[in-house]
Amino acid sequence: MAYPSLVALLAIALGIYIGSRLSASLHILLPLAFALLILTLFLHALATIRKSNLLYAIEFALVLLLLLSAFCAYSNFKTKYLSQTDIVHFANQSVWLKGTLATKVSKKTHSAQWTLNAEALILNGDTTQVSGNVRVRLYSDLRTNLKLGDEIWVSGYLKLPPKAMNKGEFDYRQFLQERDIFSLLSVQNDSLIQTTGNIKLTFFERAITIPIAERLSQTIETLIPKSDEQQFVKGLILGERSDLSDEIKLAFQKTGTIHVLVISGLHIGLLVLLLDLIFKRLKTTQAGKWIAFGLATAILVFYSNITGNSPPVVRAVIMALVFELSRVIERKAYSLNTLAFCLIVIFTLDPRALFSASVHLTTGAVAAILLIYPRLSELIAFETQIKWLKPIVALAKYVWESLALTLSASVGVSPLIAYYFGATAFLGIFANLPVVLLTSLAVYAAIPMLLFDLISQTLATPYAVCVFYFVHWAIQFAQWFSELPMASVSIQPTVPVLLAFYLTVIAVLQLNNPKTRARWAITALLAINAAIWLPLLQPKAQKPRFIFNALYGGTSIVVNAGGETVLIDAGAKRSDWLRIERQLQTFGLTPTAFVQFSSSDSVAQHVPIEKKFSRTESMKGIGAVVIRPSVDHCKIYTKQASMVCTQHLKGISEKDFFKADIIFLKLLRFRQEEKEKLKQWIQAAEPKLVVAELSPFMRKVERKFFYRFAKTEPRLKTTEREGQITLMNSE
Repeated sequence: MAYPSLVALLAIALGIYIGSRLSASLHILLPLAFALLILTLFLHALATIRKSNLLYAIEFALVLLLLLSAFCAYSNFKTKYLSQTDIVHFANQSVWLKGTLATKVSKKTHSAQWTLNAEALILNGDTTQVSGNVRVRLYSDLRTNLKLGDEIWVSGYLKLPPKAMNKGEFDYRQFLQERDIFSLLSVQNDSLIQTTGNIKLTFFERAITIPIAERLSQTIETLIPKSDEQQFVKGLILGERSDLSDEIKLAFQKTGTIHVLVISGLHIGLLVLLLDLIFKRLKTTQAGKWIAFGLATAILVFYSNITGNSPPVVRAVIMALVFELSRVIERKAYSLNTLAFCLIVIFTLDPRALFSASVHLTTGAVAAILLIYPRLSELIAFETQIKWLKPIVALAKYVWESLALTLSASVGVSPLIAYYFGATAFLGIFANLPVVLLTSLAVYAAIPMLLFDLISQTLATPYAVCVFYFVHWAIQFAQWFSELPMASVSIQPTVPVLLAFYLTVIAVLQLNNPKTRARWAITALLAINAAIWLPLLQPKAQKPRFIFNALYGGTSIVVNAGGETVLIDAGAKRSDWLRIERQLQTFGLTPTAFVQFSSSDSVAQHVPIEKKFSRTESMKGIGAVVIRPSVDHCKIYTKQASMVCTQHLKGISEKDFFKADIIFLKLLRFRQEEKEKLKQWIQAAEPKLVVAELSPFMRKVERKFFYRFAKTEPRLKTTEREGQITLMNSE
């Protein structure tokens, strides 16, 4: 069989998927896997004795079933079972927690966060031994000097990490679970942190890893001026990018070059190329190849430790080492088979990686490069016998190969980016060429900069200047491309469309193979037909009539009034529009009018909707009518329902204007007085739904009082607790 690892990977992936979807079922799955193991060993012995092709075929099928059942049990264990002492069992309580810092502290303006390895917990005066990792968030300036390995006591509110607030958005809970973090501790100020003086580090961490990481960080801070460029370089070398400005991150995101900001496959690949160059002379013998592989392994693992062993770095190192090992062994191997084996290793370490967008993007890029790049790079032959033309030809060859590499990777990842993020960088192919080139040059210039700094800053300075300007120009190119029209195109393909796309790419690549091209062409055509007809055959999903988007401040309400879609407010800051636009696209709605209610004038002015109504204007449309007796109150009428919006409870009366199917109100205070007013209003208006937006300045005691009242009124909801709220016709 040409692709045994690929076939095994399919069985393993199916097993992981089934195991993650089942309830806790280890009492069934483990005996099943053990029984299949015994049966497989018995058939293997029988097939070896009798040498029957039929027995070999049955044995192979049983091996696949064994892999499926084993990984099904493994996945079920990793996703459905937690230790009885895990800290997550104490969620939704205020606690004192003792633990050891498992990561470096990431600081921002008036906030900080780190991961704590929990050891003990004090609750109601009782001390309990606990385990598990906790993400600690401090909502003030950190004055205490905290370092990796420090043992501390910290007091805060323990809770579960938030899920995605709106449909299709980033799921922070899943992100942390991939890192074995299941709970979040909110700490209000620095005075609630106490160090014990104990430092829990291994000798390797204390004597080698941490000092080198600190030295590298100090060198970068000394040689590179404090700026976005400095933070960019820290991201390239150490994986730190928390202080990079939001504008820069957005520019790289819109141009599809966000991958250069973090240590990933690109950076590990550059390091592998450099190591290949260094060990080139050593690889002349088989023994030398093994020595070079051992040294490369040690360097890559050491570098992964310095950068914090984040999952993307670990996965990139695994892939690099497996591909290097296949070259050392010198056995004929298909590159896709090697890639499949890499994924098997990754899923063996953590089966939850199957659901990671990072793994999907990396696999798509690597697979596309392996399949497409060799064909593209050979399309144009760059040869010349004219001596003075050779440098020009060499440069042209480099540019073409870089473009071919970028185009290949883009074919692999662009559909996945569109699927996960609802948009793809239309100009990403062109933006990646200069940005990746300059980033690569910055990495190569940073290595002598860091080495020469050990001898003399004077020797390191010229390289530091090169690093600064390479990074500066990379940022400039990303910003320039991000400002061009069509820099980012909004599109979100379905899973059948993704399958049809990739099968079509494979069918095109197989056109030169007469043995398989017909088979792949038929498969691709069937997939294309499925992608076209499945949506038509499925019942059309009903779109919500009212959508209350969950933002981190401000308001955004989408009113779907049949032939007209009205957007009420656009959040508290301009960047909220990107999230709102994504939700409009997710639900297949195009806003025809914008009504300003509480958003500031600066936010309202930048909403890209032609038909706008200020906070003093009423609106009469095809399917919706907006009446505004004052800037504090407005009422929206549609054919299906009506909604009242109010800035406060003052002025609320029993008039018909304040009676509606839906009530939306903003609350700055919530005392007994506000409770009685709201209760009377709900009783008089009899709405189907009441959505309250609580001010971030509301006192903690009043917020708790509100949620106690909300428990007694099922119609009362908030987006900060419920996430996105939708109302259908039938509700």
